[in-house]
Amino acid sequence: MSNQKNSIRLRSYKSSPGTAYIELIDHPMEIQSGMVNRSISIDHLIPNYDGPKLTIDFNSNGIAIGIEIIYPYDYLGNDDSPDGDLDDEA
Repeated sequence: MSNQKNSIRLRSYKSSPGTAYIELIDHPMEIQSGMVNRSISIDHLIPNYDGPKLTIDFNSNGIAIGIEIIYPYDYLGNDDSPDGDLDDEA
C-alpha cells in the first residue's frame, strides 16, 4: 500500500441509475491502462446468488481497488440500455 491514502469514491452513470463503481482507498486517482489485473464476480463465489452483479477488481499486487455494482435494467423498470460516460457523483 502507498503511504498517502486516497478516500473512497463513488462513480456512477447519470443515465444509468443502476450502475455504480466504488473506488477503494488503493485505487489510483487517475484511470490507468492495465490497472485492473484481475476481476472476480460474486455470483461465481456464492451459489444461488440473487442480487445485483457485483465485481471486485484487483491490481497486480492482489489488492482490491474497486467494486462494480450493476442492477439489471428490468429490475429498475427500464428495458432500454442507456449509453453514457462515467460521471463522478460523490
